[in-house]
Amino acid sequence: MRNRLKIEAFISNARAYLDICGRPGGFDAYIWQFTGGKTLRRRPARLTGLATTTRYSDAMSKDLKAQRLSFRGADHLPRLHAGRGHRR
Repeated sequence: MRNRLKIEAFISNARAYLDICGRPGGFDAYIWQFTGGKTLRRRPARLTGLATTTRYSDAMSKDLKAQRLSFRGADHLPRLHAGRGHRR
C-alpha cells in the first residue's frame, strides 16, 4: 500500500476488529445483529435495480464508524455480508 492513511486505517481497523471479537458472540454475532440473525435474499429482475447500499449496510456503516473503523463505506458492506453467508 502506498497510501499512509490506508495503512494507518488497516492497523486501526484490526484493533477495532479484535475488540469486537472479544465481545460475547464475537464478530459473527456483531454482523448478524444488523439483519436480526436472518439471511436476506433479494433478486432484482435487472442489475439496474440492484441498490449499491441497503438499510442494513447503512446501519452497519454507521455503527462501524462509531467503533472507530475507517474505509468502511456502506457500498462495500453488502459484499462483506455476502462473504459471511448473508444474501441480499
